[in-house]
Amino acid sequence: MQAGLVVRDAKLIRQAMLIESWGLKQQALDGSFPKTGDAVSVHLCFWRRPAAPILLARACQHPQLQQIEHHWSPRVIKMAEWIGQPEVSESKRDVNLEPFTHRYFLRGLGLLLASRVERTDRFDQQAIEFVRQGLQQQKADGTLPNATVLILATNRSA
Repeated sequence: MQAGLVVRDAKLIRQAMLIESWGLKQQALDGSFPKTGDAVSVHLCFWRRPAAPILLARACQHPQLQQIEHHWSPRVIKMAEWIGQPEVSESKRDVNLEPFTHRYFLRGLGLLLASRVERTDRFDQQAIEFVRQGLQQQKADGTLPNATVLILATNRSA
């Protein structure tokens, strides 16, 4: 999607939209991804994929922005609302977060992206808390146990 938006290739954009739309159709009304065996982990994979193109489309002022934003923004927000519920973020913490520190960062990134998509700071505090908890896992030598993902800064102005 991002490549299509940057080079303004309508075919790439349409292809990516079909793929992303299929994934988002797996989402339940509450924002979760049931029937996956690990709804939280799958959720983390799907979260940033529609959020990043929304923000990029805004920045590029692409003509398909309205379609992308109209269809995907509510789903990104629902994902954030679902993952932020105490019964999801607390009761499933052991199974879905520990010992995988990258999952703390993915949750933080997803919540931060949802705030940017919504053009608010509603999920920012939760995002910061997940990142903080992930950093608390850091070992004395600076490594993070089982971390496989790096987080890049998300631009607040997007």
